[in-house]
Amino acid sequence: MNGNELARQLIKQYGTTDVEELARRAGVTVRYQRWMPVTYGEYYPKSRTICVNLNAPIPPQEVLAHELGHFFADVNGYKLNRTAHEQFAEAFALAFTAQIPAP
Repeated sequence: MNGNELARQLIKQYGTTDVEELARRAGVTVRYQRWMPVTYGEYYPKSRTICVNLNAPIPPQEVLAHELGHFFADVNGYKLNRTAHEQFAEAFALAFTAQIPAP
């Protein structure tokens, strides 16, 4: 299963397109911080924590969706190299954020 397919499955499974709600229901802690934009977000598997950089040039919910892609790839046992992990997370984020209604 690719990131796009998993995102669509999780939207149905968890019954939400809100990435913060998805994280909460999945037991992921989300922290919002500011740091020099070397990275937009970080996922820490051992603590099930995602840190979102509020200095990133993209909306925080897009960063969170990408980092949740990393989380769900890991908890579903996908063994991916770094490049494939990034591609998976990006496909996940794009599919998930496409489901979010515009404000």
